[in-house]
Amino acid sequence: MNCLIKIRQLQDKDAVNIVKYNEGKDENFFNQWGGGRFYTYPLTAEQVQSRIKNTQNTRYFAITKDDAMIGAAELDFIDWEAKKCSVCRFLLGEEYSNHGYGTEALNLLVDYAMNQLGMTKVTLSVFDFNKNAFRCYEKAGFVTTSISDRPNGWKAIHMERNKNMTLETKRLILRPFVDSDFEAVHSYGSNYENIKFMVWGPNTEDDTRNFIKDCIEKSKKSPQTHFDFVVTLKDSGKVIGGCGIYLNQAGDEGMIGWVLHMDYWKQGYGTEFAAELIRFGFAELNLHRIYATCFSENYGSYRVMERNNMRREAYFVKCRKGRKCDPEPWYDELHYAILKEEWEHNS
Repeated sequence: MNCLIKIRQLQDKDAVNIVKYNEGKDENFFNQWGGGRFYTYPLTAEQVQSRIKNTQNTRYFAITKDDAMIGAAELDFIDWEAKKCSVCRFLLGEEYSNHGYGTEALNLLVDYAMNQLGMTKVTLSVFDFNKNAFRCYEKAGFVTTSISDRPNGWKAIHMERNKNMTLETKRLILRPFVDSDFEAVHSYGSNYENIKFMVWGPNTEDDTRNFIKDCIEKSKKSPQTHFDFVVTLKDSGKVIGGCGIYLNQAGDEGMIGWVLHMDYWKQGYGTEFAAELIRFGFAELNLHRIYATCFSENYGSYRVMERNNMRREAYFVKCRKGRKCDPEPWYDELHYAILKEEWEHNS
């Protein structure tokens, strides 16, 4: 995207735009968006201006594209003690939907909530028939936690995004896996040339679905010891690979691993997300040591490790058993590692 999506504080003059976004919509749409708590149908600018005067537990935002307002949103139900809040009344002008702007705006809202307000959890709800909105929220890293029935017969899907479960780099967002990632994950997981240096695959469709299901289930365990992430491009939400960090039983050591779609090899993405995994492991999980392994012939992977100041600790001869699809029965393996004090010294 060449345009620049930003958020700023909502002002009285912006109220007319929110009214405009609701024009031509029926009362059902209005109630889905407004929730029926603060606004009455039809919406007026005066209602919006009155609402935004209440800032005790709510923050109001205009969403802009190249500095022109294209939507609005709220961070509501701010719980300062529990450090959580909800994205509410999120709405883009109709002509700006389905362009990826919503995903970008949500990432900015979550960033504001976590880094400016100190929240550790951001939640939202969406009705099950609003498929486009649901996909937008998934792309922004929100994970379904429950589904509830509403008196009007609608089903509400409740989603959340936790601070430690979404990582960002200059070009990438690392977020939890969701079911709708299947096609993107299977596109690289089923291709032998893409995963020839892995100990798994090529995956069948069932293999890929079971893998995603396993990642989601492990992300819900407490304490969490497996942190699996989808690697996505920040400017589009496109899935280009997967990565993770996996803790030992004592919780003081972690192994990192990754796979990248071959269309995105040799562009520095591996070095970028591996650096973030290492930072996450040391700075947020307080690990003592992080290590990684790869086939000795996997030049791309061991260069990622070396660029991140990991030391080669071992070269094991014929210790990795080949798969049925591999040309050789045994392969050599490299081990790399880095200590927290080494990472701190190089940071």
